[in-house]
Amino acid sequence: MAKGRPPGTSRDEGSSPRLQVGVPKCPAELNPVGKKKWKEIVRKLRDSGLLERTDTTLMYLYCEAWETFVAAKADVDKIGTLLQGNKGVYTNPRLHDKNRAREDVTKIGTKLGLDALTQQRLKVRSGPKAAGIPTRDRKKGPPPPTRKADNA
Repeated sequence: MAKGRPPGTSRDEGSSPRLQVGVPKCPAELNPVGKKKWKEIVRKLRDSGLLERTDTTLMYLYCEAWETFVAAKADVDKIGTLLQGNKGVYTNPRLHDKNRAREDVTKIGTKLGLDALTQQRLKVRSGPKAAGIPTRDRKKGPPPPTRKADNA
């Protein structure tokens, strides 16, 4: 008789990959805007229980796209969306950079679980327990009030 897995079961059933939980190190290549965003998303992902070292590349790309968005937005705000050239009016090329970076931030942020809809789908932890803050046991509730005996 042949030995093996029962029909209908997969090789990986019952075992899940081990996640590399921990705080990934901020890449030195990021500028101050990117480093600030890195710290912000590390805090948000850690508090929601989604922080993994395996997300380092996605986090880097997110912060890099954020840097591009902030710089391009500043350029567009300073110079304007339409520019005058020798052949007439044309769209500021930094507007394209800004819009592309915004799309990248949105897409990568969704993959990281930074948006509310993804967090709901993943049933993200939130509140004081997710942040490691001790709370009272809500099942037991507060102790019942004590009654003073009537001395009548």
